[in-house]
Amino acid sequence: MSPRAAQIRHTPHLDTHRDGDWRDYAACAAAVARGEAQHDWWFATGGQEQADALAICDSCPVRAQCRQWAEQIEDRDATLGGLTPDQRLTGHIRPECGTGRGMYLHQLNRESPCVQCERHREEARIERIRANRLPPRHREVAAACRGMQTVADVVERTGKSRQRVSEILRDFRRAWDLPTDAKPITIHAEGRRRGALEPPAPTPPSPIRSTVTAEHGTYAACQQHRRRREPMCPPCKETYRAYNREQAARKRAGIPRKPPRRVKAPCGTRSAYKRHLAQGEEPCAACREANAAASSRWRNRKAAVPA
Repeated sequence: MSPRAAQIRHTPHLDTHRDGDWRDYAACAAAVARGEAQHDWWFATGGQEQADALAICDSCPVRAQCRQWAEQIEDRDATLGGLTPDQRLTGHIRPECGTGRGMYLHQLNRESPCVQCERHREEARIERIRANRLPPRHREVAAACRGMQTVADVVERTGKSRQRVSEILRDFRRAWDLPTDAKPITIHAEGRRRGALEPPAPTPPSPIRSTVTAEHGTYAACQQHRRRREPMCPPCKETYRAYNREQAARKRAGIPRKPPRRVKAPCGTRSAYKRHLAQGEEPCAACREANAAASSRWRNRKAAVPA
């Protein structure tokens, strides 16, 4: 068997299988049978042929089974399951169409979205309207429907195209179960009844989860917030603003910059032991124990490092 024949054998529309197998429902098999595609497309290494093969795979109902089958036979030549050989080797999984990530991929590649992604985007938009989370364009058109009897009146008031206004009104009719011939004034009244035209409530701030060990409201806590790249709590934020105002006032007055007050290390730490020695004092028992423990840890760590 030639290498090319061996490649062609590993495709759902040419692989031998029993009746009723998932390969009978493959989109590539149906496309080849109708004469709309050629099996060579699934072995192209780029260009329009590979793009056409991927487009057919995107609408395939058994794409997941085809992808698993490609992993089982360890194929490295054909486009299977909506993935090229390079994508399977690198572990790149193309997002499923009919999802938000699939729609984003279409937009990223500057390509027209498929039918599944268009349907998903429309359903997501309808769910947002039902939850009274109107997109900005929908909120503007709904507010412009007040007292309007025809679509032309809404177009004149909003300045949008007739097609866009008609699509938005159709979304309202679907989401709110209104008749297909409901007038704009009826849509506005239904929106008022549901409370969808009220301005959205402000989102409450999420509680700040902090790992700061210093006392909140001190400059040391502000510095720990900044080092951890986390939002400051209200007391620390006020302290930080007051410190900046004080430094700005000292700069305008020509006074040298005042360093922030450092928190004195408590006894029982190695920093306190060094402070005792710097000040010519006799270290206390707790500081001596802390210094001995730190020195022991350092020696053990140094001995554990291989030469």
